[in-house]
Amino acid sequence: MKNIISFNSTKEQIRAIVAVFLFSIFYFLFSSGVFAAEDINPVRSKMSLALADQPPVDLTSNGINQQILNLRKQIEELNKQAEQYRNNITQKQKEANTLKRQIDILNNQILQLQTKIFITERQIESTKLEIIDLEGRIFD
Repeated sequence: MKNIISFNSTKEQIRAIVAVFLFSIFYFLFSSGVFAAEDINPVRSKMSLALADQPPVDLTSNGINQQILNLRKQIEELNKQAEQYRNNITQKQKEANTLKRQIDILNNQILQLQTKIFITERQIESTKLEIIDLEGRIFD
C-alpha cells in the first residue's frame, strides 16, 4: 500500500512548499554547522575567497585605515548585490504566480538575507578596526 500525499488544490501545494522553504531558511540561519568548509553557496563562497585573499591584519594607523577602506568597499559591493536581489524579487513578484516563480522568489530572498548578514559582518569588522585605531591614538 502506497502512502500518497494528495492536495485538493495548487494553493495547498504552494503552501506546503513554502512551509518547507521557510523551515529550511530558519534551519540554515540558526544552525551552526550548516555553512561548513564545503559551502556551495555562491555568495558565501565568493566572500570567503575574498577574505582569504586579504593580507594579515596591520595594526598601524595606515594599515587599519586601509583595511577600513577595503571593508567599506566590500560593504558597498554587497549592498549593490543585495539591491540586485531585491530587484529580482520585485520583478519575479510582478510575473505570474507559478510555482517556479515562487521558488525563485524564495531563493532570491535567501540570497538577499545572506548578503545582508555579510554586510553586517563587514560593518562589525570595520567598527572593530576603527575602535582599535582610536584606542591606539588615545594611548599614544
